[in-house]
Amino acid sequence: MLFPYNNSNMNSRVSPDGFSAGAGACPRPSAGSARRRVVLAVEGTPCEGDLDKVVELVMGSPGDKVTITLCRNYLRSPKGPIKVVFRPSGGMATVGRGNNFTDIASSVQEDVNYSCQEGWCGSCWHREVATGKVVRMCTDEVPGVWDNVMPMTLVAAPETNRKE
Repeated sequence: MLFPYNNSNMNSRVSPDGFSAGAGACPRPSAGSARRRVVLAVEGTPCEGDLDKVVELVMGSPGDKVTITLCRNYLRSPKGPIKVVFRPSGGMATVGRGNNFTDIASSVQEDVNYSCQEGWCGSCWHREVATGKVVRMCTDEVPGVWDNVMPMTLVAAPETNRKE
């Protein structure tokens, strides 16, 4: 995987077209850096921010493509509002962490079926598209740990989640 990033203080391979490969896409944070991006894995091998290990894994990877798993704000609690999107209706709301999903659905006129009001029957269950996590609309709240880089996209999945 090639990234349009070149940082002269990084040890990374640079292709002839001026693009950095691998570790160059994840600069070391400066002392006052508000954002910290950490490489968690290279080609599925964990490295948890160890830059020397990242470079070793990138340099040792076969072929001309490398899969890197990044994490923004590693080990920091995310802050700010979260956009919640309901599919397929497209209803969306920007909300604070800790808001109840029932209230959010109501505010965007999302049609959610409720039966037991305790979360065990499955009629109100939704699945978050990116993570696959089940959200029990009648009892759950917007999680404090959601990284708001992308919206929380919910799709109704009643009863199909009983195995959870």
